[in-house]
Amino acid sequence: IFRSNRYVSGVEYLRQQRVRSQVMRQFEQELGGIDVIVNGFDSNLLVMTNLTGHPQIHLPMGADERGNGKSLTVVGRLYKDDRLLETGWAIQRAFPKYKERPDFEKLG
Repeated sequence: IFRSNRYVSGVEYLRQQRVRSQVMRQFEQELGGIDVIVNGFDSNLLVMTNLTGHPQIHLPMGADERGNGKSLTVVGRLYKDDRLLETGWAIQRAFPKYKERPDFEKLG
């Protein structure tokens, strides 16, 4: 896959970048006046933000009864990393689950 990408023409690359720019603008418009998105479940949001360049952090939220780690995802706006980090820090202060460490003996 990586080797085939080495042979993309300049014209095709520019087309792809134009589409990426359109997706970035669309994502920003959809956010409207929202500063951050807090997502507590697994979704395709990571795939989207990898494409658009929106900053995203994952906060550890302890473990479930089987010892598997749980996390919370927070997505911010383009070029507003400071708000994203402030929100993440506020969540960690309110829910100090990030201090917990997994019990590796439960993992099998």
